[in-house]
Amino acid sequence: MNMNYEIIFVDDGSRDSTPLLLSRLTQQDDHVRAFILARNFGHQLAITCGMDHAAGGRGHYHGW
Repeated sequence: MNMNYEIIFVDDGSRDSTPLLLSRLTQQDDHVRAFILARNFGHQLAITCGMDHAAGGRGHYHGW
């Protein structure tokens, strides 16, 4: 099955190893994209960042 999709992660200024982990994921899978924010800008801006950078015309947001 040939599926066209992307997975976008937005790191909202975390202080742990999340940016390194996301960098590794993007290198391992072309469907994964990551955006690392310089500081915590808040939940809404992080969602907006991800949606603004989505390549497809239709997106689904899953947050936790």
